[in-house]
Amino acid sequence: MKYKPTIQTNMTNNSSVFATELYFNVMSQYVSEGTPPVTIQKILTAIEDSMEEYAANVSKLHQKTIVDILSKTNKKSLEKAKTMSNQNAVLMKEAVRYKKMIYEQNKKINDLEYAVSELKKMSMLTA
Repeated sequence: MKYKPTIQTNMTNNSSVFATELYFNVMSQYVSEGTPPVTIQKILTAIEDSMEEYAANVSKLHQKTIVDILSKTNKKSLEKAKTMSNQNAVLMKEAVRYKKMIYEQNKKINDLEYAVSELKKMSMLTA
């Protein structure tokens, strides 16, 4: 006879409470039906094995979830770093452009100052 789940639990996250209730329900059902203890033990062992497998799968799932989260976080960080790098490159180009403009303006100012000083010298000579 196959075990028919008739388990009613308080929806709890505590798997040991669930396992204890499961064992108790299985034993109660099969003992009341007169099932031999050896068979009950085999059933309980099978349940225990499947619960261990379930726990291992849940653990793997949690690990995969953590890895996925870290991977997404790393991707976002890389994208942010690339964006910042691109922004820095644009800012550096702008800084170089402004520096050239300032240099050109300073050169024009120096040329004008030189021209003014030359004109002053000429006017002094002619005066």
